[in-house]
Amino acid sequence: MNKESLFEKIRNAISSLETSINVSVGTKILVPFFIIILIVVGLLSYFVNGKISETMEEMGARRAIAVLESTIQDVERERETVETYAHLLGDSMEIKQALDSGNKRRLYEILISSKQFSRLQKMVVFDKEGRIFVQIANSPTIHDDALKLVKKGVMGMNTSILTVSQNGLEIYAVSPIRPTTEIGGSPVLLLDRHIGESELRAVKKREGVDITLIYDGKVAASTLDNPLALRVLGDITESGGGAANQPTRLSGKDTDYINVWRPIGARGLISVTAPNRDLTAVKRELSGDIIRTTIISVFLVFLSATILARLMVGPLQKMLSTTRAITRGEFSDRVEVVTRDEFGELGAAINYMSEKIKERLDHAEHLATVDGLTGLYNHRYFQQRLAQEIQRAGRTGSSVSLLFIDIDYFKQYNDNLGHPAGDKVLRKIGKILMENIRSVDVAARYGGEEFAVILVDTGSGDAFEVGERIRRAIELHPFEGREQQPAGRVTVSLGIASYPENAVNKDPLIKLADDALYKAKKSKNTVLLAGD
Repeated sequence: MNKESLFEKIRNAISSLETSINVSVGTKILVPFFIIILIVVGLLSYFVNGKISETMEEMGARRAIAVLESTIQDVERERETVETYAHLLGDSMEIKQALDSGNKRRLYEILISSKQFSRLQKMVVFDKEGRIFVQIANSPTIHDDALKLVKKGVMGMNTSILTVSQNGLEIYAVSPIRPTTEIGGSPVLLLDRHIGESELRAVKKREGVDITLIYDGKVAASTLDNPLALRVLGDITESGGGAANQPTRLSGKDTDYINVWRPIGARGLISVTAPNRDLTAVKRELSGDIIRTTIISVFLVFLSATILARLMVGPLQKMLSTTRAITRGEFSDRVEVVTRDEFGELGAAINYMSEKIKERLDHAEHLATVDGLTGLYNHRYFQQRLAQEIQRAGRTGSSVSLLFIDIDYFKQYNDNLGHPAGDKVLRKIGKILMENIRSVDVAARYGGEEFAVILVDTGSGDAFEVGERIRRAIELHPFEGREQQPAGRVTVSLGIASYPENAVNKDPLIKLADDALYKAKKSKNTVLLAGD
């Protein structure tokens, strides 16, 4: 009874208001319609902004994770190289002869000569009791993990370890040395490859992200300024450290960052902190487009609300359907514009908003899949595309070939001419790759000075011809400062593996192509097929 009385009071108040101010039918249509459209446009802006924020964060996280994985893979490859080098030195006849004769001076000269052509921090020979016999080191301190590794070397094991120290990343490798006589026992050779802040800054310059190394709960090395590095440490500590984390967001002075990390060794962590500057700029532009479009829409709705209700229903339903599709991330639906009145302009404005949002999202996706320096696809896209092409080839019974390309003596080129000149070489080689492959093929920057090419529907024979064509094109190109290179020109080495001839899965195919590249690098300026 009370509810009915309240309803009656409200109805009487509305009737009294209509009588006193003489509300027209047009106003009755305009006001409710205007309010409803304002709500719809507001909800649309809210959902689209939410969708954009979610998409941008996912892209930033994918980028950070891709760089983290790529960096760890590069370091692991370096660890394998140091272990191989230790094994080769351990089997060196000159070292064995020096040990046979007990000639420490000769052993010291051999190690000094070997260290000059490497990036090693330490080279230490231990006797079978674990005592230092000869040591060449920038720092005399030997990490506990290295000493544990020496014990394994005394037991006859060739092995290596990647760990974090107080000063950065350390790669330790040991190899037993078995002299023909037992002078001094059976010694062990320990190599230490140190990756410090300078090399981390090179990664930052190349990938556009910051790297922080943490040892025993403290920052060991970082490309970030100290306050932000401490915030990264706090973020990891708050999350418990240890296992790899879900991406987290950090707010900086000028932009936000996405932070991811992985454990390295028993007491260390490596963190990648990716700025969202590019994606944030895209988001800001999208938000501006939405605000401007919303203002235009509200103005046009006010004009359109004066049209008779029966002329409004059809177009409004189509517009509502289109805006709902936009909130779901579907941009193919369009409002059909058949008139030049307010409804036509409103439909055109919604279509414009849909096109602009899709354009910005496509641009953001492009940023997340393309290498910023060379314009080629990045490592993450390469991995996805290779898996897709192998699946497609399996269904159709065709072939896929994979080319790994590495620039010979590229570090020497950078040391002589500087990194800006090195960047020009990377960009030009990216263009040469694109000029020598088909539109259906995929060229990507695999990491550092290494490139990868996926040749679709191509067997090993044709892939070898493409590889030779690329090698010759690079060899003949007049790169700046090429005369300072060992061969008087800039050259590349290529390794090739084919599906299904060499492997039927992605990871083995990559491994075989990488092995072929490793063999080709020994000769330089060479193309080798897997198994040659």
